[in-house]
Amino acid sequence: MFRRSLAILLIVMTALFFTGVSVLAEAPADGPQTWSVAVGNGNDAAGASIDMFFPGTTYVHEGDTVAFSNGGNYPHTVTFLGDKTIGEVMSDPNFNLAAPTAPSGEVYNGQFLSSGFLFPGAPGTYNITFTNSGAYVYLCLIHSNMKGTIVVLPKGTAIPSKEEQSATAHQEEAVLQVEASAEPHDAVYTANKDGSLTYNVELGTPSASMNVMRMVPDVVVVSEGDSVTWTNVNPYEPHMVTFNKPDNVDVVGDQGVNPAYMGPVGSAIFDGKGIRHSGMMMQNQTYTLKFTKTGTYVYECYMHSFMMMKGTVIVVPKASVKLTVNGKAIIGTAAKAQWINGNLLVAADSFAKAFGGKAVWDKKARLWVVTANGKTIKAAAYVLKGTPYVSAEAVVRAIGGSYAWNETTRTFTATAHKVTATPKGSDMPGMSHS
Repeated sequence: MFRRSLAILLIVMTALFFTGVSVLAEAPADGPQTWSVAVGNGNDAAGASIDMFFPGTTYVHEGDTVAFSNGGNYPHTVTFLGDKTIGEVMSDPNFNLAAPTAPSGEVYNGQFLSSGFLFPGAPGTYNITFTNSGAYVYLCLIHSNMKGTIVVLPKGTAIPSKEEQSATAHQEEAVLQVEASAEPHDAVYTANKDGSLTYNVELGTPSASMNVMRMVPDVVVVSEGDSVTWTNVNPYEPHMVTFNKPDNVDVVGDQGVNPAYMGPVGSAIFDGKGIRHSGMMMQNQTYTLKFTKTGTYVYECYMHSFMMMKGTVIVVPKASVKLTVNGKAIIGTAAKAQWINGNLLVAADSFAKAFGGKAVWDKKARLWVVTANGKTIKAAAYVLKGTPYVSAEAVVRAIGGSYAWNETTRTFTATAHKVTATPKGSDMPGMSHS
């Protein structure tokens, strides 16, 4: 999959360039020292590639060596342009981006020097020795926003210790790790003149120093006739949206994006049949689909299949109630929630499971025994067409949770922790907010 990603990146190379480095401290030694530099970082749990030097500036002495290794989850290069420009380098037909321009261990004297591809988890390092004082800027030819500087000073000159530079690196990395792990927000929507809604999903994140390879949010629940618009918000990473990829088709292969899929494929209306494809999307480019048939539809960014870049659009009948618990949409029998005399009734088992709990039907007492959020409660059953339901409000209040109702989207949102404020206009008919 890395080969595919690299092939993709080569296609858009004129628009994409950046580097990342993390300096790690070593024990002091007499004579020349070796400084370890991690190129990039990552957060696999969040599907994030962190493309940054940690710290942005590394201080060494004349004669010291810097050992570069990929510390992230995405391929990178370490490139010193010397007296060349990026345009000159990338337009040179003899230049091979994947291969080093000189063997590891080269002495740097201001010339053009590139490591070639440094792969995640690959053994070995790319070493460069610096013998002349100066400030040398380097970058990754795959991602333009990743840049760093090696400051070389005469021997004996005071510079920050390895421990101090390492501490700075870890502080900067920690900030980005928190950003990468942030909980995704709900889909923002706009109302259309015909009464339908358009939900907005972001591809990636707007950060210039990292990209979270996921759909934000990854699950959207819409009604028949509603639309979804995807926007690539990342300044340097291309993305795509694909539904129903044929088994015998590679949207992305070892040579890059299939030419037939560089642009959109299929109409802007989707009934669950046939492929729908956005084409390759750069920053701020959008793709919109209108969904006309009830169903659950999974889609993917095939440029980043090896990360977490998959999403789901759940289409429910018009006027159906949508349920969201702790930020996650509920599907299945609980999606059949309905209002009865001002009371929202839901399937207790699916509703409790969404809170990480369970519900057991007590036939003798004709009650639901719900265990969730560390509490066990008994809730009255409402039988509809032979199936016992439970009041969503009663369950949420009893387990110490909170809820809100959005009339526009017809969405009931519940959380397992209490809130101190009630959003204006969020009260449900016949129901109160805890």
